[in-house]
Amino acid sequence: MLDEGEAIVAGAVRSKYGSLVHSEIEPREVSDGNYLREFSNLNVALDRQVFDSIGSFDEQLGFAEDVDLAWRATDAGLAIRFASSALIDPDWGSFRDDLSRALRYGVGQVRLYRKHRARRRSLFHDELFLVVYSSYLLLSPIALVFPAYLMILVIPLVLNPRRHPFPTVLYQFVMSAGILSELFHIPLLRSQRREH
Repeated sequence: MLDEGEAIVAGAVRSKYGSLVHSEIEPREVSDGNYLREFSNLNVALDRQVFDSIGSFDEQLGFAEDVDLAWRATDAGLAIRFASSALIDPDWGSFRDDLSRALRYGVGQVRLYRKHRARRRSLFHDELFLVVYSSYLLLSPIALVFPAYLMILVIPLVLNPRRHPFPTVLYQFVMSAGILSELFHIPLLRSQRREH
């Protein structure tokens, strides 16, 4: 930021399973000097001019306020520089904490796409897993008539044997439950607010 005048610099964040969070989101863009489409507020430095030009975090979004700020910044022409050497290795907590984050993330994603309607066009490209798992969960009553519907779950388990398939699938379903709860106004979170 000081040497090159960057307004936003996102550092690397190690995920619970050892990879970088950014490499899971933007795998082709995680080498030093590249620019990202979004950042996590776990490890980002922002110049004051960013807040002066686009405003602050929108806390009504809940768990997606960092992505919202990043999208507003890139929409305003600001770049998000990636610095892999600025690595943090957070304590992600327990598996129960993961599931709580997943639920809040699902709720936040719906609020985020409600706010950024123009980005819905890229939903199937950028968030395909959210769409697929949410659709699967929504259609799960089919299993009462057609039990083989449950066999579809074997696909992600077989395709990802080294990527912690069981916790990942459970995480995706909990996130999808958050999405559906927000879409259909079913409060699953104690402090879930309905402000849109």
